[in-house]
Amino acid sequence: MNQLIIFARGSDRMRSKSLGSPPETLFRQAADAGDFQGQLMVVGVREQRDPEGAETLHRQAADAGDTHTLARLAQVQEAAGDSEGAEALARRAMDAGGAFALRRLAQLREAAGDRESAEALARCAAAAGHAYALVVLAQMRQKEGGLGSA
Repeated sequence: MNQLIIFARGSDRMRSKSLGSPPETLFRQAADAGDFQGQLMVVGVREQRDPEGAETLHRQAADAGDTHTLARLAQVQEAAGDSEGAEALARRAMDAGGAFALRRLAQLREAAGDRESAEALARCAAAAGHAYALVVLAQMRQKEGGLGSA
């Protein structure tokens, strides 16, 4: 399926206005076949000309349990200042097998200075089996008190 994505990206560069939007069609085919990158590319194309349509696509993918979309929406909610909504979306992603979403959210919170919440989220991601969350925890502790506390 990745060949379809590569072809669509190339088509995007070569298309003329009279051809409409063949890349979006190819990205949609990839997305319909279950390719996550295809879904992201469809949303990316839509965001440029139809932000509301892009949001609808995000919500549809999230409702279907797409962990990457749930994680992306969690990041958007966090950036908008909705920490509760962001955490709820990240936990939905974790419940669907995407513990990485909690780790990403932990990193955002840590960058914003909310170390307590960040560490709790990273611990939760690690407990759910996301090994890289342990690295994030170690880095947080290293920043707090040097190598000895990591």
